[in-house]
Amino acid sequence: MPIVYEKQAVKTLAKMPVKTALQIKEKIAAFASRSGRPNLDIETLKGIEGGYRLRQGDWRALMIIDGTTLRVVAIKPRGDAYK
Repeated sequence: MPIVYEKQAVKTLAKMPVKTALQIKEKIAAFASRSGRPNLDIETLKGIEGGYRLRQGDWRALMIIDGTTLRVVAIKPRGDAYK
């Protein structure tokens, strides 16, 4: 499944520590490929059709499956992710 990073997600990835950014990108790629790794820590989002949340330490990646594309809408610190 192709992955599309929206502008806000790209900006956040550029500003965060490199190791954390790589871990988030690897988990998103594994989720998109449906590799079946059970330790990705991804949950569905209530109220958003096709919405998912990925947890990596104190960071949250908010994603939406839009048809056959995985859109990474935002990557935010834990406290700001659900506002």
